[in-house]
Amino acid sequence: MKLKFTNEVPFPFEFVVSHIGKDMFLAMNPPWSGVDVQRFDGIKASDEVHLSIHMGPWSVPWISKIVFSELKELEFSFIDIGVKMLPGMKSWHHHHVFRKIDEHKTLIIDDVQFTSTNLATDLFFYNIMSIQFLYRKYAYRKFLEGCKS
Repeated sequence: MKLKFTNEVPFPFEFVVSHIGKDMFLAMNPPWSGVDVQRFDGIKASDEVHLSIHMGPWSVPWISKIVFSELKELEFSFIDIGVKMLPGMKSWHHHHVFRKIDEHKTLIIDDVQFTSTNLATDLFFYNIMSIQFLYRKYAYRKFLEGCKS
């Protein structure tokens, strides 16, 4: 399955990129998601992110590894892949792109591909992830506005 979300934010590219990290990651998770960060190395190649995802009375681990990270003059991007994912999920590939539009705007792209055990599980995860990424449209702006103060 493939998900792709774009979000234009009214903040300079350099400002946005300077705030990418654990605080931004935490702000991108909806309050109802039940995600706890156990480890956040960063966003450079070979860094890892370890999460604990609460699902009702259970908690399941999620581990992602950054396999690519590149800063260019007008774009920063990195890719994380799933090492340990939710039960039923077989693969996870998330390409994060931050692209300069002009001096005052940045385009943020979340491009996700994942597979699971069957079509029904794919559709379940697709719906859950869509809600999660739609929340980011609001969360990016709110987080970055808070960084200005």
